[in-house]
Amino acid sequence: LLSYILISTAAITLLFISNLSTEKKVSLLLIVLIIMLVLAFWFKPRFYYYSQQIKYLKLKKFQSPAIPIKNFSLNQSFINKLTKDAYQVFIENDNYLMLHRYTQDPDEYVIKRPMLEILVFIKDVTISYQSDHISHMINLIEEDYEKKKIKYTNYSIIEIKYSKGIDESSIKELNQVTFDIEGGRHISVINVYINQVQNEAHFLHSDLFTPNMYYNYAINIIKEILK
Repeated sequence: LLSYILISTAAITLLFISNLSTEKKVSLLLIVLIIMLVLAFWFKPRFYYYSQQIKYLKLKKFQSPAIPIKNFSLNQSFINKLTKDAYQVFIENDNYLMLHRYTQDPDEYVIKRPMLEILVFIKDVTISYQSDHISHMINLIEEDYEKKKIKYTNYSIIEIKYSKGIDESSIKELNQVTFDIEGGRHISVINVYINQVQNEAHFLHSDLFTPNMYYNYAINIIKEILK
């Protein structure tokens, strides 16, 4: 950023103060503009990376505790509640249940853009949130939307494990969240762990800070479906 400012200042000074001919000033300005563009392309990804890291550290610093929930059970009544809210079951087996919903940005957002939400309920706590098989099934949902030419701008994935106790390996994975922007698409990924004995849901969130409004939107989905 400092280099960018110095080059800009030097260019303006040469344009208005030096005794160079107009043609040489224009040529010099073009050279400076090219250098500035190169610097901008070089700095942008690095600035974005460190900006994301700062947001993550701030989210961790102001992390809120687990939220209390009602008795959780992945039974037919609970699934029916989700389907009434427009979620569609994509696949269910002994290891997990996966649903998806196509919707729009909330009414309070200025621009209403299409959104894809994916819920994954992992029945076997030994299965990682980053399971290759689950990732493959999520990719199949994406491909299905692509084949049907259904476009979505924003994307939330919520993976929920549950058990009667604490699974330490699952708890450690809760900090592996995503609040990214790729190709103009906001992507939020949040891992949740439900302790069915204490009736608590653990996930990385903060009542004081959110990295962006779409991460906060995904947090509100979690609170809504588990209330």
